[in-house]
Amino acid sequence: MIVQYRGGKSRQEQAGPIPQSGAGRRNRRYTTWRVALSFVVVLNIFFANTATFAQKSEQSACIKPAGPVSPEASPASRGKPVRPEDGKEINTIAGLSDGRISADARLYILAVGINEYKNPKYTLKYGRPDAEAFVQALEQHGKNIFRQIVKQTIYDSQATRENMENVFNGIIAEARPEDAFVFYYAGHGVMSGGDASRRPEFYLALTDVTKLYGDNKLLEERGVSARLLRDFIIRIKAQKQLVVLDTCHAGGALESFAMRGAAEEKATPRMPKNAGLTILAATGTWQSATEFRQLGHGVFTYALLKGLAGEADNGESPDGKITVKKLEAYLNSKVPELIKQFRGKAQNPNSFARGQDFPLGAR
Repeated sequence: MIVQYRGGKSRQEQAGPIPQSGAGRRNRRYTTWRVALSFVVVLNIFFANTATFAQKSEQSACIKPAGPVSPEASPASRGKPVRPEDGKEINTIAGLSDGRISADARLYILAVGINEYKNPKYTLKYGRPDAEAFVQALEQHGKNIFRQIVKQTIYDSQATRENMENVFNGIIAEARPEDAFVFYYAGHGVMSGGDASRRPEFYLALTDVTKLYGDNKLLEERGVSARLLRDFIIRIKAQKQLVVLDTCHAGGALESFAMRGAAEEKATPRMPKNAGLTILAATGTWQSATEFRQLGHGVFTYALLKGLAGEADNGESPDGKITVKKLEAYLNSKVPELIKQFRGKAQNPNSFARGQDFPLGAR
């Protein structure tokens, strides 16, 4: 009997060789055959495992990231739209770099701010002040960037779908490719109810929307859907555009902008390399936009105003310009910080962009 000890010798090695009888020789041949067979089995296992390992390595190299690919991680994705998946928020600036503003460029602004609703229970405190302050900040900080600033404002009872459409159509007729356009909205926003045939959709709830939930027909008639807003934006010739939505559920609007329709597909080949569209949303799809009395503004617009005033240019390489990309990064950090400071409900800004970054103002 041979007993193997870890780190020592067998008893056969200690006692010396065993005389070889006929039975011993047969046992020896049998043992040799078993060793050879074991060796073959080991080799088969080794090569099988090696092949499996190589196959697994190849698969792992081809696994796609679960979320949107950043421009740094995938150069091929630059300039392409982000396709949002159900239940996921978009928070990405896709393919941005510094865009230049023409010396002859004009900045068109359409700002909508609503405090007063026909249904008094929907009254807000800072919708209109937010819009007024944003327009003032753009005028102040953009005067050294743009040759002319053309502003259109719609407040309170004037904030109807008809009035918005009229102003949009005027800008569509006037704006040139070298110009920039900014749309700002502060008021109620809501996701419509969905069913088996229709997904929920984001709406700007204008002043005569008297019921926010449970009446999709009312929203379609008196509100402005993200899809309709996107259609207006596409028709504006200005190649640099920013949309700011300080409203509840604003993240729900991003999907409509991320999806490319027939009109945009047709226009894309004519777009120059320095064109850019950015959407800055105050909240996630199912989050509320918060107003704080201590700030005198909605928390998102308060942070936006701070960013425009210069705080967004306090990064690693400040250059005196406030660009939409800098604002996006600043809002992502500043808004949650303010929410935590004032102990509000979670509010996470969301964003989407295609094309170039561009400056809105200078310090």
